[in-house]
Amino acid sequence: MADTSIPVIDISSFASGDEAARRALAGEIDAACRETGFFTIIGHGVSEELIQRTRRAAVDFFALPEVEKLAVERPPRKISRGYNCLGDRSLSYSLGIPAPPDTQ
Repeated sequence: MADTSIPVIDISSFASGDEAARRALAGEIDAACRETGFFTIIGHGVSEELIQRTRRAAVDFFALPEVEKLAVERPPRKISRGYNCLGDRSLSYSLGIPAPPDTQ
């Protein structure tokens, strides 16, 4: 059975490590992106308090009525910022493959 765990990568060597350490870190990130598609980072220096405040802001935003979220809708031409409503995106777009929009 394939390993389905999400890799945990310590990025502290990016700022404090030498060139070899940064290259090794880049290799870890590359492998995680290719093999799993996701990774969790630690050693980033962001306080737990800021992480919790940011999470709360995200939860509060997505709890808003759709009409309020659409006030910051993603601009045309596939610019990657703003709110994407359900059915607006498809993961296959990044591969240049036509496909119906994601529904989850």
